[in-house]
Amino acid sequence: MTDKKTVNYPQVRSELLVMLSNDQSKIKEYTRAQFNKEEPIQLAKLKASITRQSKNHIKRTLEILNTIEPTIDNIGDDGTEAIAVIALHSNYKDMKSVLKILKDTYKIYPKNTYKQAIPALKDRVLIIEHKKQIFGTQWGYDESSNTWYLFPVKNFKGLSKLRANYGLGKLLIPINVALEDSKNPTIRTLATSKDQRLISEEEYKEYARNFID
Repeated sequence: MTDKKTVNYPQVRSELLVMLSNDQSKIKEYTRAQFNKEEPIQLAKLKASITRQSKNHIKRTLEILNTIEPTIDNIGDDGTEAIAVIALHSNYKDMKSVLKILKDTYKIYPKNTYKQAIPALKDRVLIIEHKKQIFGTQWGYDESSNTWYLFPVKNFKGLSKLRANYGLGKLLIPINVALEDSKNPTIRTLATSKDQRLISEEEYKEYARNFID
């Protein structure tokens, strides 16, 4: 990742990284609470807290993007990654806005844009729109079988090439962030087309509800 001393806006980069850290802390807390099957009232409080924080984060992020182009020179690759993660946890409208900004920046500055930030946003927007994802970044978790499933991919055979074009490695089955690192497998398993699962219209709608204000 970029040294903050080498970017044009180190304070903005630092602010983005702090927001990212707070975002991830809240998400892990909620995920672990779900995994431990805590009381519904506690889960509701945690979710409300995440929603409030996410709204504040995306508001500030869009203010930044209104004045600063998200190039590596300006905010670093980790600053751009922070923007993408914050947008992933925002609403559909703001998610699409950030995605467009990142794609436009990549078109103008292909060698000065952290392109790895684009695929997850693109995939999540597609799924919210009840469409197949492209890069295989979006997974679901089946609590009844304790297994991950991959949201359907448009072209699984061409997935590795598409991911490589955006600087992504091989597709691996996710780890469970609700578990301690020592309880997750030390060697990740490669995903296959069999990890995909058909998603019903109702499941698509339920997924989209999480990102519609």
